[in-house]
Amino acid sequence: MAKAMAYDRVSTNLLEHEDLFVRSVGEGSEIVTKQMYSLQDANGNKLVLRPEGTAGVMRMVLEKKLQYNLPQRYFYSGPMYRYEKPQRGRLRQFHQFGVELLGSADVLADVEVVVFGAQLLRKLKATEYCLEINSLGDDESRNRYSKALASFFGAADVRSRLSEMSRTRLERDNPLRILDSKEPQDAPLVAAAPVIGEFLSAESRARFERTKALLSGSGVKFVENPRLVRGLDYYSHLCFEFKAADDTARSQSTLLAGGRYDGLAQLLDPSLQTPLPAVGFALGVERLALLLDENDVVSAQKRKIGIVPMTNETTSEPIRLRIEQLCMKLWSEICLLGNEEIMCEVIHAKTSLSKRLAYLDKSSFDVGIFVGEEEVQSGSVTVKDLKGRTTWRKSVENAAK
Repeated sequence: MAKAMAYDRVSTNLLEHEDLFVRSVGEGSEIVTKQMYSLQDANGNKLVLRPEGTAGVMRMVLEKKLQYNLPQRYFYSGPMYRYEKPQRGRLRQFHQFGVELLGSADVLADVEVVVFGAQLLRKLKATEYCLEINSLGDDESRNRYSKALASFFGAADVRSRLSEMSRTRLERDNPLRILDSKEPQDAPLVAAAPVIGEFLSAESRARFERTKALLSGSGVKFVENPRLVRGLDYYSHLCFEFKAADDTARSQSTLLAGGRYDGLAQLLDPSLQTPLPAVGFALGVERLALLLDENDVVSAQKRKIGIVPMTNETTSEPIRLRIEQLCMKLWSEICLLGNEEIMCEVIHAKTSLSKRLAYLDKSSFDVGIFVGEEEVQSGSVTVKDLKGRTTWRKSVENAAK
């Protein structure tokens, strides 16, 4: 699907220099202070197992000078690592799929990425979600908002109730990061804080209105969440999250999240004269799989086909070979069709024919294809609908279809 939408696959290092994420994710962030797996190599270099994918993609783009050949569209998938308390939908080794569109500052790029996310979830049959969007505005808007937050959280009666981490963020002149706090004592204070919509410039407000109009025109439903923000300074304008529509994922309700991060490239390479426009998202594979499994989507989208070699101890070796050749030929042709709704298996692990047939019956197969001496001689195979119990013959040439 990503390739059909003109995105190219990219692979980044599992091991990265620690400084990459200190700069991109933030020195005082929970990921950097508590969650990264760090190590030091023989030369004293501080390395980490990557906790997320975007910074590595941007590092690669800058190292290879790809910012001079824009736009670039990339997708990636693979394992990430964070030291957290394992819980439902959250693992220390987890997998992400992400996309990054670099080089376009246009609203159409924002909408493209959001529509990509919606289409991806639809393709995976994860339709029970709510898309939340908000605007972070331009630098002028964020600066005004940051000052308002500093004033609000800095008030004596509010400051005294903040968590230690949030007070540290306030002292480091980064009150936006307080909005990302997961500490329970911060939650009511964050809920009472000013919202960024009150501080958007006229240009930022107009851009957000155009974004909403284009999303509506693309058939993507959304709700505005004025408290949806990103605490890092390099984010701007659109941010969005696809969340599970009910409590099936419980505390891990975000399925896919993204936004625009035009300032990241200059943060990683201060020698850049201008920002590198960028927008993207990341999807948590395990979290999505959990939702699909609970909604019985994963099992529903696979039609199971079992191919049974009808051989026993009396089958001669030449006939056994021809039967097994035909079984593997059928299996290969069915798999090459590329139908994602079909799973096909040759049942060969069981030692006797009776055990193979019993396995077929007990393992929820939908269709059985039976290949024996008669089938080899006639050039046709026996096909049985194991749910409806109807049986028919098909020629070998058309059996895979």
